[in-house]
Amino acid sequence: MINKQLMAISEWNRANELLLNLQKCGGSIIGSTTNRNAVLPKIKKLIKIDDHILEFNDSIKSLGVYIDCELKFHNHVNSVLAKCYAKFGYLYQFKQYLDSSTK
Repeated sequence: MINKQLMAISEWNRANELLLNLQKCGGSIIGSTTNRNAVLPKIKKLIKIDDHILEFNDSIKSLGVYIDCELKFHNHVNSVLAKCYAKFGYLYQFKQYLDSSTK
């Protein structure tokens, strides 16, 4: 059933002259570790788009948000924090140019 839906997406893209980057397509099974381990081996090589087998990961990035298979968002929070620390690092370089009340 899911392959029919994926085929419909692929056909819609072709009809609307859109390219689907199959290298960036993937999937994730959301649920407990026990359920994921039971389901993943059975479907791993069965889900395809245009004869391209989808790669399954524990975490995927969609529209800039990292979504993990347990919906805990640890990867996303860590990614945002890393970006914040980098920005603070840039600001720290300019602290010598600020007056004491701004610091």
